[in-house]
Order: sequence, then C-alpha cells, then structure tokens
Amino acid sequence: MFKPIKKKWLPNTLDYYKWLGDSGEGDTYDTKKILDYVAFQNSIKRVATNDGYIKVSEGVLIIDAKNSKMDNNTVTSDMFNANDKVIFKDRTYRVEDVEALDCCNNEDIHHWEVTLKWYTIY
Repeated sequence: MFKPIKKKWLPNTLDYYKWLGDSGEGDTYDTKKILDYVAFQNSIKRVATNDGYIKVSEGVLIIDAKNSKMDNNTVTSDMFNANDKVIFKDRTYRVEDVEALDCCNNEDIHHWEVTLKWYTIY
C-alpha cells in the first residue's frame, strides 16, 4: 500500500465551487469550499486560430485521499466533477476531467488528478 502524499508536497489552498447546472442564464455553482493541502501544476500555451489567438492555461490539481481537506473535512470521490469551478491565485478554472487513482489495484483511492482549463481570447 502506498503512503499518502506528504503535506509538504501539497502546498496549495484554493477555492472550489461545485457546478449545479445551467440555469438557462448561465452556469450556477454551490457556495465556496476551501480546498487545502493540494498540489497545483500549471502550463500556459498560446494557440493561433482564424480569429486571433487563444491563451490556454491547463492545470492539474493533485488531491490526496488522506491529507487533502475540503472545509476541514476528508475529501471523497463525489466532491469532484466535470464543470466544477476552481479559483487559484485570482484565476478561474473549469474542471475538465477527474481521475481517481487507486492504490495497488484495490478499491482504496490514493489520490485524484483533476484536469483544469482556463481560456483567454485576444
């Protein structure tokens, strides 16, 4: 069995909002939750399109099953879904994908890898 990711390798805190759906007037989200002890890795690339450029920021959020906390509570699989919103350092990201990685091919989740995207058109 793998040990949890050490807290010193989970240095980030961010705001997490669960997506409730599209109200017809845009996306609606639940109230802010504080997600502590996570690792955020980011890369930015500039993509040329017919209409100009799009700045795409892709991030991966590493959430440990034992040491990461949401509002000081243990995290569970149902907390993370596509279309949820993450705010980190004043930038808003949308959750694209959530992958639960288990430990030694059993049913215990070791950590989640959450793929995030942010776009700017200019």
